[in-house]
Amino acid sequence: MPAITKLQIGVISGSVVLGVLLFFAPRGTMSSATKEENQKATAEKISVNAEIDSAIALVNGAAPMKGILMLREIAEENPDNARAQFQLGVFSMQSGQYPKALERFKTVLEIDSNFAEAKLFMGHAHASLGDTTEAIKNFELFQTSVQDEKVREEVERYIKELTK
Repeated sequence: MPAITKLQIGVISGSVVLGVLLFFAPRGTMSSATKEENQKATAEKISVNAEIDSAIALVNGAAPMKGILMLREIAEENPDNARAQFQLGVFSMQSGQYPKALERFKTVLEIDSNFAEAKLFMGHAHASLGDTTEAIKNFELFQTSVQDEKVREEVERYIKELTK
């Protein structure tokens, strides 16, 4: 067996010391300022979601226009809030404003490309406008985004109806 050189001993010793230091090094600690920033951001998201819920309740209840105006304000103040944009798109669909709905759903997907429901609603908006090709494209994108086999089968039946 060959003799161990001083260099090899130094390398081994250094590795052991480094390993011990890494083992005892603090993990995942944040400064208190970073923790406060994260807590504040979380609280703001919760607050915005509560406002969106309130606006949706108004739209579906006794004051639809007040709810829509509230949602628009939320979307203007939080342009990257996909949920607010999505809800405005849904309400545009309900009122037959399909081009406006498409704009909202495109915005949603720019914010969050994994927002599956936006793909589904884009498909319905395109179908309502008579653009079968784009409708099918969006329904197929939706199918790849959803795990539920029954939902995928239902969308597949709808796609077949569009191609008749």
